[in-house]
Amino acid sequence: MNNEFIIAKASEIEGIVFKALEKYGVQKQQQTAVKLYTVNQVAIILGKAHRTIKKLTIQGAIKITKSGLITQEALNEYLNQ
Repeated sequence: MNNEFIIAKASEIEGIVFKALEKYGVQKQQQTAVKLYTVNQVAIILGKAHRTIKKLTIQGAIKITKSGLITQEALNEYLNQ
Protein backbone atom coordinates (compact mmCIF):
# COMPACT_ATOMS: atom_id res chain seq x y z
CA MET A 1 0.00 0.00 0.00
CA ASN A 2 1.37 3.38 -1.00
CA ASN A 3 0.70 6.24 1.42
CA GLU A 4 0.83 9.75 0.01
CA PHE A 5 0.23 12.99 1.83
CA ILE A 6 -1.17 16.09 0.22
CA ILE A 7 -0.72 19.45 1.86
CA ALA A 8 -3.22 22.07 0.73
CA LYS A 9 -5.24 24.98 2.05
CA ALA A 10 -8.76 24.18 3.24
CA SER A 11 -10.21 26.40 0.50
CA GLU A 12 -8.31 24.44 -2.16
CA ILE A 13 -9.58 21.14 -0.79
CA GLU A 14 -13.13 22.51 -0.69
CA GLY A 15 -12.84 23.52 -4.35
CA ILE A 16 -11.58 20.07 -5.34
CA VAL A 17 -14.42 18.37 -3.45
CA PHE A 18 -17.08 20.60 -5.03
CA LYS A 19 -15.67 19.97 -8.52
CA ALA A 20 -15.80 16.23 -7.89
CA LEU A 21 -19.37 16.46 -6.60
CA GLU A 22 -20.45 18.51 -9.63
CA LYS A 23 -18.89 15.89 -11.90
CA TYR A 24 -21.26 13.32 -10.44
CA GLY A 25 -24.30 15.62 -10.50
CA VAL A 26 -24.39 16.53 -6.83
CA GLN A 27 -25.26 20.17 -6.30
CA LYS A 28 -24.13 22.26 -3.36
CA GLN A 29 -27.16 23.08 -1.25
CA GLN A 30 -27.68 26.58 -0.05
CA GLN A 31 -27.82 26.73 3.71
CA THR A 32 -29.96 29.47 5.09
CA ALA A 33 -30.02 30.27 8.73
CA VAL A 34 -33.44 30.62 10.28
CA LYS A 35 -33.63 33.39 12.84
CA LEU A 36 -35.50 32.25 15.96
CA TYR A 37 -36.84 34.34 18.81
CA THR A 38 -38.21 33.55 22.23
CA VAL A 39 -41.60 34.89 23.24
CA ASN A 40 -39.83 37.40 25.48
CA GLN A 41 -37.59 38.61 22.64
CA VAL A 42 -40.62 39.16 20.40
CA ALA A 43 -42.34 41.03 23.23
CA ILE A 44 -39.36 43.36 23.48
CA ILE A 45 -39.14 43.80 19.69
CA LEU A 46 -42.84 44.67 19.43
CA GLY A 47 -42.98 46.67 22.67
CA LYS A 48 -45.70 44.40 24.07
CA ALA A 49 -46.07 42.38 27.25
CA HIS A 50 -44.85 38.78 27.37
CA ARG A 51 -48.42 37.71 28.20
CA THR A 52 -49.77 39.49 25.10
CA ILE A 53 -47.36 37.67 22.79
CA LYS A 54 -48.15 34.38 24.52
CA LYS A 55 -51.88 34.99 23.90
CA LEU A 56 -51.21 35.80 20.24
CA THR A 57 -49.34 32.51 19.83
CA ILE A 58 -52.15 30.56 21.52
CA GLN A 59 -54.71 32.26 19.26
CA GLY A 60 -52.56 31.43 16.24
CA ALA A 61 -51.98 35.05 15.26
CA ILE A 62 -48.24 34.42 15.63
CA LYS A 63 -47.06 30.98 14.59
CA ILE A 64 -44.80 29.22 17.05
CA THR A 65 -42.54 26.20 16.62
CA LYS A 66 -42.91 22.98 18.60
CA SER A 67 -39.99 24.10 20.73
CA GLY A 68 -41.81 27.33 21.65
CA LEU A 69 -39.79 29.67 19.45
CA ILE A 70 -40.94 32.19 16.86
CA THR A 71 -39.26 32.37 13.44
CA GLN A 72 -38.44 35.61 11.69
CA GLU A 73 -40.84 34.52 8.94
CA ALA A 74 -43.70 34.08 11.45
CA LEU A 75 -42.95 37.48 12.95
CA ASN A 76 -42.95 39.08 9.48
CA GLU A 77 -46.27 37.41 8.64
CA TYR A 78 -47.82 38.80 11.82
CA LEU A 79 -46.49 42.29 11.14
CA ASN A 80 -47.79 42.23 7.55
CA GLN A 81 -51.36 41.28 8.52
